[in-house]
Amino acid sequence: MIIIDCEQGTPEWFAARLGKPSASRFAEIYTSTGKESKSREKYLYELAGEVISGQMDVGYKNGYMQRGNDMEDEARSTFEFIEGVEISKVGFCLDDGGRWGCSPDGLILPEGGLELKCKNLALHVECIKKDAVPAQHMVQIQGGMWVTGAKYWYFMSYFPGVKAFIKLVPRNDSFIKQLEIAVRQFCVDLDKVVEEVKRY
Repeated sequence: MIIIDCEQGTPEWFAARLGKPSASRFAEIYTSTGKESKSREKYLYELAGEVISGQMDVGYKNGYMQRGNDMEDEARSTFEFIEGVEISKVGFCLDDGGRWGCSPDGLILPEGGLELKCKNLALHVECIKKDAVPAQHMVQIQGGMWVTGAKYWYFMSYFPGVKAFIKLVPRNDSFIKQLEIAVRQFCVDLDKVVEEVKRY
């Protein structure tokens, strides 16, 4: 694993991620149900555009997304207090070949990681009521374990004034193997698209 030491959301962080499949969007390649994502082609073209242009389309950020960013440090500190562990903040983690990566909300060295979500109140209560990690986050979590080599990953949903929802997610090597196949093929296809577009 290669760790890029930078603040998430900074120009350095965007540069580190440029043109690389990232765990937060692995579900746009391979779904939690083990199927090719319907968003795969769109994501492929997006990353091809980044490689060719050297620019990233940062995209839209709504109020909930900004709120999540603003509350991340508070949520991380709360997690450390509840679990009695120290979280190492990192910018972007790459596989040894530097081809794909992830942006953990924290690493629990030597073999764990953390995914924080500051959801709206209704979704936060839903996590508590169902006592389960929402399926849409599982590909990102397993992808983070694949990239970093971690053996476990914590998921935390946080909303001030309401009980935090924390769940330990074990590594699923069977799923990770299939995810790796899908991401590697995605990268092969990405190279082909870049070559084809550059010829125009």
